[in-house]
Parts: sequence; structure tokens; C-alpha cells
Amino acid sequence: MPESTARRVRLGVLLVLSLGLGLGLMTIADLSFTWIRHGPRIEALAHSAPPMTAFMDLRDREGHPPRLRRWVPLDSLPVPVVCAVLAAENVRFFQHGTLDYANQRAMLSRVLHGDFSRGGSGIAQQLARNLYLQPDRTIHRKLREYVLAYKISHALTKERQLELYLNLVEWGDGVWGVAAGSEHLFQRPLDQLTASEVVLLANVPPAPARGLAFATARARRAKAVTVAGILWREGVLDGVQWSATVARIRRIGDFVDFGMTPAEAALAVTGEMGEEEVVTERGTVREAARDRCDPGNRGIL
Repeated sequence: MPESTARRVRLGVLLVLSLGLGLGLMTIADLSFTWIRHGPRIEALAHSAPPMTAFMDLRDREGHPPRLRRWVPLDSLPVPVVCAVLAAENVRFFQHGTLDYANQRAMLSRVLHGDFSRGGSGIAQQLARNLYLQPDRTIHRKLREYVLAYKISHALTKERQLELYLNLVEWGDGVWGVAAGSEHLFQRPLDQLTASEVVLLANVPPAPARGLAFATARARRAKAVTVAGILWREGVLDGVQWSATVARIRRIGDFVDFGMTPAEAALAVTGEMGEEEVVTERGTVREAARDRCDPGNRGIL
């Protein structure tokens, strides 16, 4: 190789290494700034909740200001609702630390195969994103999310993380918190929901603006059936309730596939199958969460 060509190759390699080092240092500096900036805010979450989150502010700037918001303490939320949300969003929540590595591996596998349809974020990661970040899908945002999720998981108890998530996540277009979601989607408070409504409510957060249209869509129906199955294995639903809930959700899906709205489909299924009973559970969430809402606690998962 001529000396001039070798010199150009060496310069090219040095340039690439320098750019890589520069980007690495910039990334470390940015993540350090993220930690320093939000660390005190996260610690304050142990005793207070912010009046606005980054997602609320974003939706407001997009022309969708908060129109319905409810805060309900964790122990005032119905156990079936909380267990259903955990089953849908982070079933191993009480087992893992900051990350559910099984979900992370599955997400990486999907990304490597070009599937970007869904992520693998747990409660702490979703909290970090909703509170302080943006919904853009970039490596930069994901790294910030990991840093903030680590801080959240070490500064807050699992129960407090869960309480914040259930009350600060969007459950409809401008509807914030699971209690507000129940009022918006079913025109009833949480403690008056039926088993199928609880399952559908838990399936809304990945696409809150679409509401029940997303929860009853063909692509999401298997998740609803899975959630119902976990509630049965946990004893939140008995065998009769489970089979009836699965049958009802599938039949609602059939009507939606025929062109009905979810509300019309639910009404049609009530006409076929009769009224569904309200699902209830005694005890507080704090007492039940690590037992009744943690399938891994008894080796189920």
C-alpha cells in the first residue's frame, strides 16, 4: 500500500474513533445532566405528585388539554383493576428490579427483526417517560429512560410507583388516571365495573387516544384474553367469571369486526348473554398486591 494511501486510512480511522469518542462523551454528559436535573424531582415523588407531567404538557401543546383527571390513592383502587393493569403492562413488576430483562430481550429480538410495533417498558420506565420525557422512539430517549427508571426504582417503593402510574398515565384523549378512564370509557366509577370492562380498561394505555377501539381490536384481543387468564390464576376471578369474561370479550370482538363501535358491540353482547355482574374483591391493594397481583410469588410464571 502506498504511503499516501496508508496515511489517509490512518487519518480516517482516527477521525472515526474521535467522532465515536466525542459522541460517547456527549452522551455521558447528557445522561449525567438528566440524572442531576431530575434526581431531586424523583425523590420528591415519594410524598407528592406533580401538577403536570411531560406527556400532559405535550398533549396540551398539541391542542388536547387535560379534560378529565382523577387522583385516587392506591388503597382506594379496586384490587381487580390494579391486578388487571399489572397483568397487561408489567406482570412481573414485583419480581424484578429496574428492568424486566425477559421483556427487554423480547423487545431487542423484535427490533432486530424489524418489528417496532411495541416496546418492552415496565412501570418504572413508563413512569420516567410520562413524567419527564417525550414519546419519540430514539436511542437517545431510551437511554434517558433507563437512567430515570433506575432512579425511580431505587427512590420509590413498588407500591408508590404503581400509585403514580395508575394516576398519571393517559387513559383517553386528555383523560388522565385510571379512575378518570373508567368514567370516560364506561360512565361508571371503578368499583362498579364488570370483569370484562376491567380487562378492557387495562388494555387501553398503549394507545389511549383510541380508547376501547384499540382495546377491542383484533390485534389486541389475545392480550385481553391473557389478562383474564392471569386474573383467574390469581383468584381474582373464579372459573365461571373467567370463562364468561373470555366469551364476552371474544363476542364483543366479533361485533367490532362486523363494523360496530365498542359501545354498540357491548350492548349487543349484553342482549345475547345478559347483564354482567360487577367484579369485587375484598381487602386493600397494599395488602393484596404482592400476593394476589404477583403471579411469580407462587411460581405461576
